[in-house]
Amino acid sequence: MPPDCRSSSSTTAATSRASPVAPTDRAGGASAARHLLDIGRRRPLVVTGPTGFGCVQERLAGFTEAWAESGPPVTAQQIVHGDFSYEGGRHAIRSVLDSRPVPAPAATAPFDSVFAHNDLSAVGALAELRAHGLRVPEDVAVVGFDDVPLASQSDPALTTVRQPLRGMGAAAARLLLGQLRGEPRPGGPIVLPTTLAVRDSTRPGP
Repeated sequence: MPPDCRSSSSTTAATSRASPVAPTDRAGGASAARHLLDIGRRRPLVVTGPTGFGCVQERLAGFTEAWAESGPPVTAQQIVHGDFSYEGGRHAIRSVLDSRPVPAPAATAPFDSVFAHNDLSAVGALAELRAHGLRVPEDVAVVGFDDVPLASQSDPALTTVRQPLRGMGAAAARLLLGQLRGEPRPGGPIVLPTTLAVRDSTRPGP
């Protein structure tokens, strides 16, 4: 299971419902939006995870709020609901490209960037873009979320919002050990910041 919302939620549940350990999903979504805007992209497509997860709502909110600060608001037509899977990422891209007016030039898309809510679906998006003759990042820039090992191994290497997975695990372990020793729980949630790992999927080569 990838370190997406589901594994983050299970980590939280394993430590304490009252003292969760979580990344800043909203800030992570906002950083993805600002990066795409900074490199000149203006027509995003967002591939979400299952909408019942709180982190999906936070990532989407952070992205759309940051995008609206510098450009037109993201519309419902620019959001495709996915399932965090590789095939879900492929299907999201395919569903949008196959809805283009016929005939449509092969190497064109109604979007110039993709923000996928986890790396696995982002890699699926990369594959489907390639299958449709679209170049990454020249035609479409792609950003994922998590920074799992697959992100740096994909072709091209994936720009992604990096979750502090090691820090989250360490904080969760400290909470659990503290509970076993009878120590008082922290008064609020432990929130660890995300960072943006910029790679070739949004950075043209020399």
